[in-house]
Amino acid sequence: MKRLNLVIFFILMACAEETLKDEKNNKDAMVFKSETMSLYKKDMRAQFEYPCKKINTSPLESIQQVPGSNYYFFTENIKKTSFTFKCKEKSIIYPVGMGIITDINRNGNNRIFDNKYFKHYFDRLISTLDFLPNDLRRILYKNYVIVDHGFYFAENYRLISVYTNLSNIPESLVIGSEVNYLTELGIINNDGFDILSLTLLNNEEGKLVAQDDIINIELYFQKDGNEFYLGQGVDISNNFLYFENLFK
Repeated sequence: MKRLNLVIFFILMACAEETLKDEKNNKDAMVFKSETMSLYKKDMRAQFEYPCKKINTSPLESIQQVPGSNYYFFTENIKKTSFTFKCKEKSIIYPVGMGIITDINRNGNNRIFDNKYFKHYFDRLISTLDFLPNDLRRILYKNYVIVDHGFYFAENYRLISVYTNLSNIPESLVIGSEVNYLTELGIINNDGFDILSLTLLNNEEGKLVAQDDIINIELYFQKDGNEFYLGQGVDISNNFLYFENLFK
C-alpha cells in the first residue's frame, strides 16, 4: 500500500511540474517580435474576444491561414499579416474589444479585378515590390470596419483591428462610433470571391473547395511610428495554443 501511495505521489508531482512548465512557457510566449521591439503575452492587459464569439467559432485546429503563411495568389515572399476563423453560418462579427471606429466601407468590392488590365498591372506591381502595400491591401478589404483600441490591450502599444469581407454593416456605425465586444459590426459575406479570406480545404471527395463563413481579421500593434502584426516573427504554424491563450 505504501509503495502504491509513493507511485501516485510521484505521478502527481510530475503532472504538477508539467503544468507549471506549460504556464511558464505560456507567460514567456511572444505576441510578436522584431529586431528592435517585442511584446510578451504576460504583458497583455486583456485577452481578445473571438470576432464571432467562441461558441460560434470552429475548433482552432481548423485555422488554415495564419500570419506568416502565404496567400494563394501572390508570390511566396508575400506573407499574410492576417488570420482567419471559421464561424457558424451567417455569424455576426464583433470587435475584439472596446475601441473607436476609424474607418468603414460598405460599398467595396473586388470587381476591379474583372478589368484584365488593372489585374495585370496589380500583379506586376506586387511581384516587383515583393510585398503587399497597405493602400493596395485596402482595395482587397471589400466591405470593412477598422477599430482603434488605443492602449487597452497593451500599455506601450496602440492596437488597431481590421475586419474585412463583411456584409450588412449597420448604418448606425460611423467613423468615431464607440464600440465594445457586444457591438455588431456586420455579417460574414459569402457572396463572391475574396482573396484575403479564401481558405481551400479538401471535401469528402478529396477536391479542394473554398470554405464559407470565414472571417479575415488583422491585428496591428503600433509604437513610435512602427507597426507590427499579431504573430510577426513568431513561429505559430501548427501551434493552436497560440490563439487559445490570446482569445477568450
